[in-house]
Amino acid sequence: MKSARFSVASATLVFLLAAVALGQRPAADPNLLAAESYLRQQNYAKAREALDLVFRLDARPRPAAYLMLATCHFHLGAKEQAVEAVERGIAAHPAATDLVEHYVMLLPAAVGPEAARARLAARLREHPRSPAYRKALARLLLETEPAGAGTEAALAETARLLPRDAEAHFLYGQWACLNKRHELCIAELRQAQALAPANDEVRMQSYTLRAMAEEELGRGDRAEADFRAALAANRRLARPSPHAAFRYVEFLAQRNREAEAQRLVEEILKYAPDFGPAHFERAKRFARERRLEEALASGKLALEHLGGDQDRLRAVHAFMAKTYFAAGRPEEAKPHEEWIESHAKPGR
Repeated sequence: MKSARFSVASATLVFLLAAVALGQRPAADPNLLAAESYLRQQNYAKAREALDLVFRLDARPRPAAYLMLATCHFHLGAKEQAVEAVERGIAAHPAATDLVEHYVMLLPAAVGPEAARARLAARLREHPRSPAYRKALARLLLETEPAGAGTEAALAETARLLPRDAEAHFLYGQWACLNKRHELCIAELRQAQALAPANDEVRMQSYTLRAMAEEELGRGDRAEADFRAALAANRRLARPSPHAAFRYVEFLAQRNREAEAQRLVEEILKYAPDFGPAHFERAKRFARERRLEEALASGKLALEHLGGDQDRLRAVHAFMAKTYFAAGRPEEAKPHEEWIESHAKPGR
């Protein structure tokens, strides 16, 4: 089990297909070697031509060839053919678990969530004992219909049938958190952590969600202990998550522990300099300290890096308008006031 699989957005990992395929050293077939070379150059058309020769000469090449062909099709826009290539590989090599793992990651990106759900359900009917198909369907339901009537049943069944699988319990715990089933969330995430004690990605995500659940239950001391444990695991990762760390910033800020919150904001910005919410927290600190020009500069960075988070964007625009007025520059406040008016929530 790879830690990356604990991300709900795992379908995007289809872009790793080329790397995985290249990691499986091909036999000394000159066409496979040529395809490998072209893939390294991201010349997918030439790589596909070389692979066509591979399949003409060998009706059942090694699994890496199917992954390489799927990668070519995908990057050339032939997404359905990419899926078919991996399906052919699974039929030819039913024991090749890598093919199944990459098939379930490829499907949502290639055919869309609805078609992927139908195909995964059909595969699961054919292979009811397959953990990969069962978890993939559960992940997709969690991603597309977190409050759907059948989602809880599918996730609970996955956790029940795979009692020793950390990801199965993590997915059910994540569903419980999203649906405010806080005690169930905590119990399932504890189980996930117990089954993957050395996986810092799992620990970071699980402790963060547990902390949020404990906070909702009004158990602040437990929430803080979990946030601290999440932060420790996060710091050990090669690429720490600014989102997880920022949840602790919000927890601290809500308790007026500004100095601790700001220290963590500065830490986040060292490894995630484009993380908009941290820039906004820094801007608010500068404003409290009457360092208005620095506050405005940080506010601009927040606007640049917040993406489509409408609630935060509204808060930053309101902050910018207020700060421009405080700085004696009312004309520069107007665009922010206009943005707020043009993006007013319905009913206001």
